[in-house]
Amino acid sequence: MKRFVSVILSLCLIISIITPSKPSSAATYGDKLKYLNNKITLEKKQTFSGTGKLKHGAKGYGGFLTKAKNIKINYTVESTEPVEDGDNYSVTFNVSYKFKNNPKFTKKTVKGYGYGTIEPQIIYSVFDYATGYNLEIENDKNVVVNQNGKTKIKYYKKQILKHKVKPYKDWYRNKKSASYSFTVTYPRNYGDACVGIGFYNDNGNDWSSYEDGLSKDEGWDSGYYTDYDDDDNEIKKPWKWGSTACYKRGKNTISYVRLPSSESAS
Repeated sequence: MKRFVSVILSLCLIISIITPSKPSSAATYGDKLKYLNNKITLEKKQTFSGTGKLKHGAKGYGGFLTKAKNIKINYTVESTEPVEDGDNYSVTFNVSYKFKNNPKFTKKTVKGYGYGTIEPQIIYSVFDYATGYNLEIENDKNVVVNQNGKTKIKYYKKQILKHKVKPYKDWYRNKKSASYSFTVTYPRNYGDACVGIGFYNDNGNDWSSYEDGLSKDEGWDSGYYTDYDDDDNEIKKPWKWGSTACYKRGKNTISYVRLPSSESAS
């Protein structure tokens, strides 16, 4: 009996030696992002819905904001399958938005005069799942993001408000629809390209860059933001997607997909 047990233990030892154990998968940056919902499925046409917030613009710096009005927004994402191009894959996204209602501003809701509206901002972003770093700019992952033409935006009819204090006169126009297309090209063996599409609610206090109707935190396009060390020296730190206002205010209104690699597809 003792010999039998000894043989069994020896066999178990041999098997454990020749059978490699699975490496422990440490959590990466993307795993820690609470609102990174993988809702987008490639090769499908999907429509998502969310509620945007619209406010009257501020009367000068630090001025007032009227009570926010809700806007129902539907956005449709249509994507291709990964297309092989040598050592790369490319995926194209066609995105369209419909702003379902046209909130009205009146003299009762707008006091004095202002500077336009603070409205939900449409957005897409491409970042590294493992680090959170921007992949829309030059990067060491060899990922290239190209927007295919300009963003197209249509508006509802202008709303004009006249004031007792002449010659001040405000006009506003809310978005009615918008659309854009972009392509992500990345190495076939790279599995950390993550795409986010949707909108977020701006609060009017962000220094944001606006290009082709898309809004993102200032500095996201450069990949860095300015901070200061203990000696008050200016230093540049890399942006991470989870630190941006876009991510924080789009937690329920931005949908994501992690692009597949050749290894994940096999």
